Amino acid sequence: MQQAGQHSGPAQETNRTAELDNLGILDMQQDVMQEQDLNLAQMEQSVASTRHLALTINEELHVQERLLEDFEEEVDVSHNKVRAAQKRIKSVLKGSSGDWRGMLLAAGLIILLILILLLAFKVIL
Repeated sequence: MQQAGQHSGPAQETNRTAELDNLGILDMQQDVMQEQDLNLAQMEQSVASTRHLALTINEELHVQERLLEDFEEEVDVSHNKVRAAQKRIKSVLKGSSGDWRGMLLAAGLIILLILILLLAFKVIL
């Protein structure tokens, strides 16, 4: 059974190697290896840069997570304060259910009377 990448029989001649002698093939092989080394070095730089970027993003995500947790706590505290204020308002409204309506009606009537007097006074002048 033959594995991938293995050839049966002698190596085939290519257009690149057809006119080369043994030293020429050796030089070509060294050039190919240098090119591969250069490509690997570039790939290593790219992987290192990507790793650095991933670590920076990870750190930023942790900071954002902490900020969201703090914000959630502040929202909970504010929500509890609003609920307590609503309970106090309900109890005040229950305790003086008719009083505040009468006061609003009286204030409205006074404001209306003042407006009528101002309009009448301006008409007289």
